Amino acid sequence: MPRPAWMARGAAKEKEEIQLSGVRDAPSEIERLEKLASSAKKKDATEQEAVSQQLAQQLSIEGDPIIRVALLRSLAAYPTSTASLMLKQGLQDSDKDIRVVCCELLGDRAGPETVKLLTEVIASDTEIDVRLAAARGLGQLEDTAAVEGLALALDDPDPAMRRRAIVSLQNVTGLDYGGDITAWRQYVQGNPVEPKTPSLAERFRKIF
Repeated sequence: MPRPAWMARGAAKEKEEIQLSGVRDAPSEIERLEKLASSAKKKDATEQEAVSQQLAQQLSIEGDPIIRVALLRSLAAYPTSTASLMLKQGLQDSDKDIRVVCCELLGDRAGPETVKLLTEVIASDTEIDVRLAAARGLGQLEDTAAVEGLALALDDPDPAMRRRAIVSLQNVTGLDYGGDITAWRQYVQGNPVEPKTPSLAERFRKIF
């Protein structure tokens, strides 16, 4: 049974609004995208893919960097192949803030490909903020396969990167060598040493 004309007009208008979102005010658009993200789990797989494709289409033409970030966050709420593809492509974006957000969001999408992608970012991205986000994302995965990528981060010339590698390695391995980078390097090289037992004072500091 064909849809009534008013329903067809409504669907066309909604599609047009998605495509022309660049002319809408950012707060309203961000609110709409947040609602789409929060409703993702209520949709079936077909609906999730349809929304993901709409968001991906909008992302491809969106010029406002704030809305682009909101689009990626909304996409990340959908466990679809389209959403994963857009996050992957975002790692190559010319805007470093987009690459940072994609690293962060991929950290919630466990799997071998995510480990590979974030490891490649650590190895190749020229921006320290992006490499830091990739190392943080690997730590979020809590997957021991991430150790290889974090081993690269341990040898980064930037001290902030080395500190982030240690924190992520603690999350991934459950071990605690503290800030002993030599011990962590031995671990990632396959020659682990026995973790030091923290002193009473150190345990007290962790509690508070």
